[in-house]
This record gives sequence, structure tokens and C-alpha cells, in this order.
Amino acid sequence: MADDDEFDDDAEYEPRRSKISWKGLLKGLAIMVIIIAALYMLNQGWGNGALMTGGIMLMCIGTTLMNLRMPKRKKIKTVYSIYKCSVAACGVKELHEFKEGDYVFKTIGPCFKCSGSLYIDQIFAVQSLPEKSARMARPEGGPSVLPGDD
Repeated sequence: MADDDEFDDDAEYEPRRSKISWKGLLKGLAIMVIIIAALYMLNQGWGNGALMTGGIMLMCIGTTLMNLRMPKRKKIKTVYSIYKCSVAACGVKELHEFKEGDYVFKTIGPCFKCSGSLYIDQIFAVQSLPEKSARMARPEGGPSVLPGDD
């Protein structure tokens, strides 16, 4: 039988919230308006070259915008090794950045606290998002710092 700890009767059920933003909703509505306008132009412009061309161009723009995705920010992984003393009574543990050639149970050297030896006990990665690049502020009425600043 499965563990009864898997389902907690006392925990209140909260459905997952939608991740749709106002910006995404407005973008979707704008794309729909563009595509509907293109269909209207194609329908009304049957035989009129200018309206047909405009309708096809709007349809292409709408479908391109619909498939456009923003690039995801890359996640940065930092890998660490935990060094541990082989003598249980010593209890020394140290956190070090991973070096090429590290593997679990690799002997590192003598323990600085006792006569035991240090070995790699664990290797793990910590994931974080990169910080947004900061824009430099310019003094009031001063020269432009970045291209496009007026």
C-alpha cells in the first residue's frame, strides 16, 4: 500500500493559477484583430488587387506575430563539491566549487583537524537566473549614455 503521507487531508486544495498576463492577453487580442481585418480585406477585395495584397500581407504579419516567442533567459548552474573527513568523530565538512576531475569518494588529502583523510562526499548543482542588466542613469540634461537615449 502507498504511503498515507502522500495526501494530506488537512491541506486546503488550491488550484494552480493561470500564468496569462494582461500584456499577453492584449497581444493575443491585437493579433486576432489583425487576422480578422485581413480576412475581411480578402473577402471584400475579391477581384481588387490592392485589397487582396493588403489582406495577404496582414495575414502574414498576424501569423508571424502569433508564432513569435521571446527568448527564455538562460539559467546559470553552479556546481559544488562537499569534502568530508573519513573519521566519523571528526565531522569536518567543507563546501568547494567543483573542479574538473572531481568525483564522489575521491580522496582529496589529509584532514586539517585530525589525522583522517578528506574525500568528496557529494556533488550538486545550484540553479539561478542571471541578473537583469542594469541601465546606467545619466545626469539631468547630460550626454547620452546608451545609443538611442535622447
